[in-house]
Amino acid sequence: MESSASSPGVIAREKLKIFQIFRDVGPEGEDILKTAKLVHVADKREAFVVTMEDETYSFVRTRLVPSVCKIAKIPQLCGLRVKEFAVGMIELAITEDGFLYSWIISDPDVFYFEPTTSDFALLGRLKPADKVAESNLVVTPHRVLGSLAGKKVHQVALSYKRIMALTWGGEVHQWGGRTPLWTPTLVPKQHFHYQQVISITCSDDVSVALTSNGELFQWELDNEVPQKIDVDPTPFKKVNRSARDKL
Repeated sequence: MESSASSPGVIAREKLKIFQIFRDVGPEGEDILKTAKLVHVADKREAFVVTMEDETYSFVRTRLVPSVCKIAKIPQLCGLRVKEFAVGMIELAITEDGFLYSWIISDPDVFYFEPTTSDFALLGRLKPADKVAESNLVVTPHRVLGSLAGKKVHQVALSYKRIMALTWGGEVHQWGGRTPLWTPTLVPKQHFHYQQVISITCSDDVSVALTSNGELFQWELDNEVPQKIDVDPTPFKKVNRSARDKL
C-alpha cells in the first residue's frame, strides 16, 4: 500500500480502517499503525505491519473472541527492511536484500492449524528427523537457504503443498511436494530452454513459469521437468492465480 498521509511513506490511517483486522486495535495498535509504511493483510484474522522505524509486527484475532487483537513484535524481522509477505500454510517474508524468511504462527487461540510433517517441509530449512514441532526453529522467522544461498529472491509463490522462489537472476527454486523436498532445490535452466524466468505461480497440483520470451512452462507437483505450453501468441507479462482457483 502507498500513503497519502502528510508524513512521507506513512500509510494514512483512514486507508487501513477498511481492513477489519485494523479496527479497534487499542492504544498499542494505534501507535504502531500511525507509522506503518507496509502492511500485508492475509485475512480478517492475520496481518503484518512494518513501521517507518523498520519494526515488524503481527496482528492476529482470536477465533473465539474476534474483538481481541493480539499484537506482537517480530524481533527476527526488525531492521531487515522487509518488503513483502506471503501467507499460506506457513508465513514468508522477503527483505530488500533478497533474503527469504519462513515460520509458522502457532497460537491455539487464533488458529485450528496443527502443523504436519509436510508443513514443516514447507519451511525450507529443516530436516525430516528434526524434533521441532513447537521449537523456535518453527515459530520464529529464520532465513531459508539451500539452493537459495547466495541468491536474491525476487518473488515467491506458495500453495498448501509446495513453495516456489524466483531469484533476480531468473532462476526458479522449489521445495515441498507430496514426497517433500525439505530445502530449496534449483529447477535446471535447461528445462526452460535456457531462458530467464520472469514470473511464477503454483497451485497444489501444478507449477507455472513465464520466461522473458513470453513462453509458458508448467509441471505437476512431483514432476521436476517443466513442459512448454502452446498458448495464444498474445504475449504474457505475468502469471498469477486467485487463492480460490486451481490452475
